[in-house]
Amino acid sequence: MIELLMKHTSEPVQPPHERDRSVPRWLSDVIVKTMAKQRGDRYQRCEELLTELEARQFGASVDPAAAKVEKEPPPPPKALIEARPPAKLKPQGISLRRHPVLNYGFGALLLAAFALAGVGQGAVQAVFFAPEVDQQALYDEQASQALGSLRRQLALGVDSPGRELRLAAERYRDFTNAYLGTPAGLEASSLAETCLKRAQASEEAALGRLLETARDRFAKRRLGPALDALNGAPADLREEAAAPLRELRAKIEAELAQLGFAWIPEGNAQVGEGAGQRERFLTGFYLQLREVSCGEYQEFLAATQTPPPAGWPEGKLSAERAQLPVTGVAWKQAAAYARWRGWRLPRSSEWEKGARGASGQRWPWGDEAEPKRCNWGPEAKLAPVGSHEQDRSPYGCLDMAGNARELTLGPGSRPGQPRLRVCGGGVGSEHVENTRAAFHVDGVAPASSDPAVGFRCALDELPPREEGDK
Repeated sequence: MIELLMKHTSEPVQPPHERDRSVPRWLSDVIVKTMAKQRGDRYQRCEELLTELEARQFGASVDPAAAKVEKEPPPPPKALIEARPPAKLKPQGISLRRHPVLNYGFGALLLAAFALAGVGQGAVQAVFFAPEVDQQALYDEQASQALGSLRRQLALGVDSPGRELRLAAERYRDFTNAYLGTPAGLEASSLAETCLKRAQASEEAALGRLLETARDRFAKRRLGPALDALNGAPADLREEAAAPLRELRAKIEAELAQLGFAWIPEGNAQVGEGAGQRERFLTGFYLQLREVSCGEYQEFLAATQTPPPAGWPEGKLSAERAQLPVTGVAWKQAAAYARWRGWRLPRSSEWEKGARGASGQRWPWGDEAEPKRCNWGPEAKLAPVGSHEQDRSPYGCLDMAGNARELTLGPGSRPGQPRLRVCGGGVGSEHVENTRAAFHVDGVAPASSDPAVGFRCALDELPPREEGDK
């Protein structure tokens, strides 16, 4: 059979009339053209073949190219139609299109021609008849594969991810319903139920490990990493499972708020804008929620006997002045304050991520300028730190668009050799666009100071709790 099929694809077809003289030459030509090797040499449409057969039947010659498109002749002039006498109806030839019996007859004739040309019965069946598909056997095979997949999933044990087990149970629930009451359906139902139980056990075990990790970090005052651990919990936890996590999160956030810091988790950050925008990976760090106030800086001056900045009032600060951001401080003074606290000045990329969030939005609140949210303008005066609640970044940091502009360490800074960058707009800004998070001024001299420029601090790790702290 294979040999016959190979001959059919490679050797020319022997005209049937050469093997059987009773086959008309015209029919032999039609059969040979039907079995041509090249697609372009065969009839392109059924109508073309039928037209050829009809023409051959009644002895007419037909141009195959003309048979592809049948055009109606143009109608005669109206006057000629009116003057023409009624024509007698002539008997029409038999049309294959209107006589399906003849169609079947010619089909049988073509099959006979295949047989005369040497094509075996099996090949003819392969061409004209599609094998029947046993749908029930196919469905049984799919069900068997589904059950096998469930068994393999369960073989992984309790440590298998709960989500995968749930998906396995849901994926094959259709088979359970389709085979309801049958052995396959009962087994699928049992396996799916076991999968769900294992999924719950796996999720509870993973949640227990997560909570243990978060509590251990909280005990060591690694508040930011403890929050990261809690953020890894699924969002759709049951109430009894979510309650311990929620309680621990509240403790962490309360302690961070008391310390005055926000946790900025590690990840990519959008730095700069326009053609200069780039993505940088930053490790996790803490950033002050508010700018350093005059009252906080006064504590540093008193403890270290450091000379105050220019314009600093003598004696005790008023309550109003103590709440304002400290400004007019040079880099060395700001760095000395940060060291005294056990902190540091933020890098400009850290400051920008703290203001823009992980998504890289243009302002702390979003991508649209909303001047009323922050304290800015050429005639604006400094306001108490944190007094503009709507000027809040995704991490909770305040006054990063308005109020005092802020001193940071720019790109290329080295210990003792800072390249300072002033970030943010705020007081003194001529345009609202200067309040966007990516706005900055480079080239600030380390010894210089500005009455509109203040600072906030950052740190990598919180100091351990003092003995007696809970």
